[in-house]
Parts: sequence; structure tokens; C-alpha cells
Amino acid sequence: SIRLDEADGWSVRILAQTRLPWQVEWISLTDEAQVALSRSFGGVKAELGSRFLKIKDEIGFKSACSGAGSASCNTNLFDTKRLIAFASIGGTPSPRLSWSLSADSIQSTVDSGTHAGKRVPMVPKTVVKGAASWKHDRGAYRVLANHRGNMIQSDDFGNTGFRIPSRVTLAAGFPHKCPSIKLE
Repeated sequence: SIRLDEADGWSVRILAQTRLPWQVEWISLTDEAQVALSRSFGGVKAELGSRFLKIKDEIGFKSACSGAGSASCNTNLFDTKRLIAFASIGGTPSPRLSWSLSADSIQSTVDSGTHAGKRVPMVPKTVVKGAASWKHDRGAYRVLANHRGNMIQSDDFGNTGFRIPSRVTLAAGFPHKCPSIKLE
């Protein structure tokens, strides 16, 4: 199928069945490409793939701009590219239980200009996410975990400063009925 994407080009999606029990997906868009293998089995879906992005004239952040005193401003990073390897798996072992786990490994570089070859600021090298949900009559209990690898600080285009450290965030949700408040 062919569709006009929100970006500045046409998107072409090709799905091919291979002799292996995997579905192969190729997505091509102006300056973007993705190849993925996906497979569903026994209530579990797995996906493995790679994505390439090339961004022209990406905008970055600069904490001190010339002529602006101590004000911050946006700045042109020139062209950047990202190569992302990803894997995900998830399933619904029962109508009330679902789970998912995904991991991305991201290689991002400035592709032109003064900082060519340097890592793009504010882009982590790794992202890992996990989630589980249990549904019952009054709602659903959810647990989420997110690991984000270290990042270059927003205006460290030369990649010489301290890194923003990796972090893990955890979130849990549960149904709760709040008491009604009557305003008079």
C-alpha cells in the first residue's frame, strides 16, 4: 500500500511473507528506512528490526547565545542521522493479563558542519521499557519501568562535558474511586 505520510514524502509499506514463520516489513520514506521482522505465536508478538533516520537542519538548544546576553536560544545542528536497532515482545496470556518488553539501541551522530561525527545531544544510547497490566472488574493495575541511557547535555555539541546520567523510572497505577465533592 502507498500512503501520503505527514512528513515531506511518500511512504511505501511492503509486507512480505518469507519461508520462515516471520513477517518481513520494509518502510521507506524520504530520509527514513525501517526493516522489521515480526512474529506472533501463542498470544505473544515479537518484533526485531532496524530503523534509519536522516534529519536535515535539525534544531538544537544553546544555553548562551551571542548578542542575546545570558538568554538561551535554538541553534542549527546541521544534518543528523540515527541508526536504531530495536526488539520488542509482549503478550496477553489471559484476557485480564498483558505484558510487554522493548529495547532500543540508538547510534546518533551529527552528519555535517563543525561537529560532524559527534553524538547528537539529548539522544540516549539505550532505551528499555517494560510494562504489565492486570484488569479486574473495577479497573486495572499497571506497572511500568523505563530505563533511559546517558545523554549528551543539550548544548554540548563537541561532546566534551559531563553526560546526563542514565536513569530508571518506575510507575504504578491502580483503580481508586475518589470521593465526590459537593460545592455549594
